[in-house]
Amino acid sequence: GYMWDLCTVNPVLVTGPDITVDRVKKYGVKELNTSCKTIRTYLVGKQKVDTARGFPLVDVRDVAKAHRLALEVPEAAGKRFLLAAGTGQWCKVCQLLSKTFPELASNIPDEFQGDEKEGFEQILKVKSVNLPILKGFGEYISIEQSVIDTAKSLIDNHLLNEIQ
Repeated sequence: GYMWDLCTVNPVLVTGPDITVDRVKKYGVKELNTSCKTIRTYLVGKQKVDTARGFPLVDVRDVAKAHRLALEVPEAAGKRFLLAAGTGQWCKVCQLLSKTFPELASNIPDEFQGDEKEGFEQILKVKSVNLPILKGFGEYISIEQSVIDTAKSLIDNHLLNEIQ
């Protein structure tokens, strides 16, 4: 029989540039992943008021890097890797998008419901687990850079227009 080792890579909310552009252009924006859909919704003005609540986040490129390293590093066998670059809040994401893309600022929510601190105690407990085992992982891509790169991917690939 074959001998193999198992490890798991468990990312939290994943953002970053979308690689499914051709599929989205062919079948429509319904094919976008959840985080790209959310950021797109803000950029095109489909949602004017949002929650202030927070969330843990990681960039898709960091998830890919962790998967590759998990295959290459023998010490990864039998381990679980929880990936979280940090915590963000939708209200801060919207502020960042408005500042970075001023031409779209009028579309982006600037009104938020709820308490910014609601649920944050639990979110702040989300930490990357076992990451030092993946030698060579380095630093996470920042939440801010990941959000900006997600938006740029949507804009550069003309995915803000209605497709099908």
